[in-house]
Amino acid sequence: MTVSASLPAYYAYLSSGQYSKYTPDDFLADLKLFSGFTGTKVLRDIKTVDIQQWIGGLKRGIMQDKTVSRKVSAVGNYFRWLATERVL
Repeated sequence: MTVSASLPAYYAYLSSGQYSKYTPDDFLADLKLFSGFTGTKVLRDIKTVDIQQWIGGLKRGIMQDKTVSRKVSAVGNYFRWLATERVL
């Protein structure tokens, strides 16, 4: 399964009520950006170095630090969810 393929279930989880009303859409947008970076790579093949390279690319762009931090938080939350759901 790819990041892109798992996003509908992740969005449903975020929309379940325990997060702010803005979090599902914001995090989904962040994960779509990450999905564009990982492409067709299967979840189990995504390594720490891949995430570090993605973050490095964000930092080299024109994004503010707090925007990069939110995107990093979204990816961290996503991988914790994958672990909780026993996808990884």
